[in-house]
Amino acid sequence: MKEIVEGNRVSFYDGDTNFMYIEPMADELVWWFENSDTHTITSDMKIYPLLINIMSNEYAFYNDIFDNHKKDNELVWYSDAYCNPDREFEVKSISYMEIKFIDDVFKIRACKPLDEIYYRSNKFHVIVFSTGGNGRVTKNINTGLTFQDDIKINIYDKLVNNKVLRK
Repeated sequence: MKEIVEGNRVSFYDGDTNFMYIEPMADELVWWFENSDTHTITSDMKIYPLLINIMSNEYAFYNDIFDNHKKDNELVWYSDAYCNPDREFEVKSISYMEIKFIDDVFKIRACKPLDEIYYRSNKFHVIVFSTGGNGRVTKNINTGLTFQDDIKINIYDKLVNNKVLRK
């Protein structure tokens, strides 16, 4: 597995296949997944200690129709996207990412609840983090920052500024 920074995009490859990437888009930070497969993040990857940092924090997720949560070894984040909470189809159309820490490796994947109901041949997912307090109401109990800001500051910024990963 390799990580490469090209411009403002951080890409993750399994062999020659780019399976996910993170980049800013307008005023959002976007984590793209090419499929719904589970991918393994190992300790030799630059993102590994950054995920350890995120997983070591305690987060509060407020007033939400989604099951965003952070437990000791699991994180679930539904994309910061608007939907009508009274329309089940819209709610189930929002993708989420799941990170699990199992046996000293991270398992990461993206899903969409609608996929359990309808077949989609393309399992591409967009997970949005609205930074600066513009998204869902979240809070890092330890620092007071938002969860979305933590993802940008503690994962994206550290990867995109890593000279070793620059192509």
